[in-house]
Amino acid sequence: MNIVEVILTVSMVIIAASIAITFIRVVRGPSLADRVISLDILTIIAAGMTAVIAMLAGSKTIVDISVLLALLSFLSTVAFAYYMEKERGND
Repeated sequence: MNIVEVILTVSMVIIAASIAITFIRVVRGPSLADRVISLDILTIIAAGMTAVIAMLAGSKTIVDISVLLALLSFLSTVAFAYYMEKERGND
């Protein structure tokens, strides 16, 4: 096991811990906006995890999944911001 594999394994542990902490924020978020932002962070962390898995596996096709997750996260956040702005305008 070389140093790169050790670093990637340690980063997977750190990413798993951050997923657990973020999931707690999703469940306990006091408002809908907090929960949506937490879900956005969760998908970005998942994109990072798939990138680390791609490095461990040595597969370039898994990186496409990571990019797709990041794009989906961005689009969902933009859609939620649009929804919140429409909701604010109706008041």
